[in-house]
Amino acid sequence: MGRFVKDTLRDEYDKARQAELAQLIDPATGKLSLKYSKIIDCPICNSKEYKNLFEKAGYIFVKCIRCGMVFSSPQVIEDKIIDSYKSCKSNDLWTDVLLSDAQFSFDRKRYIKLLDEIEEYIAHRGRLLDVGCSIGHFLACAKERGWDVRGLELNNRAIREAKKRFGLELIPKTLKKAGFPPNYFDVVTVLFLLEHSPRPIELLSEVYTVLNEKGILVIHVPNVESLAVRIMHEKTFTFDGRNHLLYFSVETLKKALEIVGYKILHYETAVSSLKPVLNYLNFEDPYLSDMSDKVLPSDLIRLIDEWIVKTKLGYYIYMYAIKE
Repeated sequence: MGRFVKDTLRDEYDKARQAELAQLIDPATGKLSLKYSKIIDCPICNSKEYKNLFEKAGYIFVKCIRCGMVFSSPQVIEDKIIDSYKSCKSNDLWTDVLLSDAQFSFDRKRYIKLLDEIEEYIAHRGRLLDVGCSIGHFLACAKERGWDVRGLELNNRAIREAKKRFGLELIPKTLKKAGFPPNYFDVVTVLFLLEHSPRPIELLSEVYTVLNEKGILVIHVPNVESLAVRIMHEKTFTFDGRNHLLYFSVETLKKALEIVGYKILHYETAVSSLKPVLNYLNFEDPYLSDMSDKVLPSDLIRLIDEWIVKTKLGYYIYMYAIKE
């Protein structure tokens, strides 16, 4: 695991991310500053009743008693979040992660598989929108297959890279401000973006409007009920409080989609994250150590990997829904 983290420059990205998170902490309290945050209700069911799960580096993570949604509260105010997406150092470094050879190769395989699955639901290759598309790698793969693609992205460097590498002209706006007509797209993808949104129901409703009848929505989010999160809790990379505001399970993601009016077609989990767990259980850094390679034989690791994903305990949720 440590080799992949370093090969994809995730270690450099994480250093910058941690420094930026620390800038929002009030030195007097050691917690997220009241200047940059606000207490929020549950973003799915609007309940005010929740219990504290843990605190990490001054950010507090809670779980809704009514629906089970996990989220950060107090939560960083939205203007601060949007500003960070446009030009902060960590988001620029995330572009380097996506452009690294190891990550680029991994993503291309993942995107081809994703397009194969989308095309099982959509007979023709029509209009496809990727919300929060970063460097546009997925859009480039879709365009190669004949899709008419559009992409929304706020990070300035990612927009430049999309044009330079793939010839894509991304739209530097949120979906609300992009001005697409209703019933316009056959497919909308929201890949590792919904967990960043302070108002997920509103974003899902905006997607619903621009999807045509029987249009397909594809969502990828981290899985708060993955084996890795269940074992490592706050040590899991996904918890930070500024970048990831929301932490979905299969059930809370289903609930959010059904509130808006989607019908769930299919879901699965992916990526076991077994190696970070093994590192953690051996008192090593979960993500920077390679101790996991010495703990179990590779054949056994492969079998456990498959079992974790098959039993829906993978680190990510991939969910497909249809507009009805």
